[in-house]
Amino acid sequence: MRKGIYLSWVAVWLVVLLVGPVAMTDSVPAVDAELCLGAMVSLVEARFEGLRSTMQVLALTQEVRAGDWADIEGLLTKFSETSIPLLAWFVRPDGSYFAVGTGLAAGNLSDRPYFPLVMSGEMTVGDIVVSRATGLKSTVATVPVWENGSVIGALGVSVFAAELSRMVADAVGLPQTMLFYAVNDEGQIALHSNPDYIMHEVSELPSLIWEVSQISELVGWTFVLGETE
Repeated sequence: MRKGIYLSWVAVWLVVLLVGPVAMTDSVPAVDAELCLGAMVSLVEARFEGLRSTMQVLALTQEVRAGDWADIEGLLTKFSETSIPLLAWFVRPDGSYFAVGTGLAAGNLSDRPYFPLVMSGEMTVGDIVVSRATGLKSTVATVPVWENGSVIGALGVSVFAAELSRMVADAVGLPQTMLFYAVNDEGQIALHSNPDYIMHEVSELPSLIWEVSQISELVGWTFVLGETE
């Protein structure tokens, strides 16, 4: 069973976090695939940790705690411009929500699985949805907004899954003969090096010659790296 991958993959994720993507070369030794997969998982987790930490800070500001979209939008717009491709939004306890660039949305989020959790005061991350605002397959992270001991709303981001998948694949220079994906507990694809597979069932994926896997406790997904036949 072949598990050879390039040594530079292990270092690349550290460089990516600091200075951005780096071009790969073919003239470096091979190391175990688990190391590369761990780097990919760490990259995804670092992105979501950064988003969640920033939202926690924003949720403490006077503008957000007042619940006035006119003031919140400015903060979320700046936040969006410095993040990976995503849609940032603020949702009220009745499920109505405001999104950057569009304002009050026509839809309602009260039927989303994460909604009752965040409105009870929990942070959430890892839900896979088709965004009602953009129509894009996305992964959602939310943070509750508290005021006077009550949750008065929540900040959320819908991270575009195809863009995040491409970012991870590009960061490690994934060869064409290899693929990675992340799947949730329900067998639904959250990320994939071929974005066409996102939100498909894991049973629909092509067979692999070999594969390694790792579970992310942060997002609750199982990440897999392997080589196609």
